[in-house]
Amino acid sequence: MLNDPKMQFGMWLGSPAQVRSPKTREELAKILGVTPQTLCRWAKDSEIVEFSKTYRTNYITYKIQPHLDEITSVSIQKAKNGGAADRRLIYELAGILGKAKVEKDESLGRIDVRVFAETGKS
Repeated sequence: MLNDPKMQFGMWLGSPAQVRSPKTREELAKILGVTPQTLCRWAKDSEIVEFSKTYRTNYITYKIQPHLDEITSVSIQKAKNGGAADRRLIYELAGILGKAKVEKDESLGRIDVRVFAETGKS
């Protein structure tokens, strides 16, 4: 069974980097009263690894998934009205982007992204 500092580290480790507080392991180590080296060792502990994976799954299920339709809708709208990067993201999310070839058309002053479905051939 994980003790409290290890559990807190597992929760921190399982959280998406963008929402972690504190932002760095060094800051977290100070708060937990351990050294950064201890956190490095804990990060390899199979019990903490499993706990952090479960925590991440729950985080996605309960914090992100309820908003997924709205997020997808906004992303699609941005792709329709936006640039190549927005369209590329939608293709990647849909799993149909194998590789992209970016070509710049100097005469039209635009960048064209041609998307190729993954065929397994190089």
